[in-house]
Amino acid sequence: MRDVDRKIAQLDEQQKQLEKEIRSFNLKIGIVIFILLVFFGWILHREFINTYAEHEETKITE
Repeated sequence: MRDVDRKIAQLDEQQKQLEKEIRSFNLKIGIVIFILLVFFGWILHREFINTYAEHEETKITE
């Protein structure tokens, strides 16, 4: 019975460690996705502003 309790405690500790590693991994993935979204949003915004500004300049000069 004592071995069973020891094994249960060991498995419990392993489960806690795995949950901790999974949370850490999820946080890293979330940060990477957030950075990519900000980066692509910035690129799209920059392209939109440049395109919009070019069209406005051609309207003014016509």
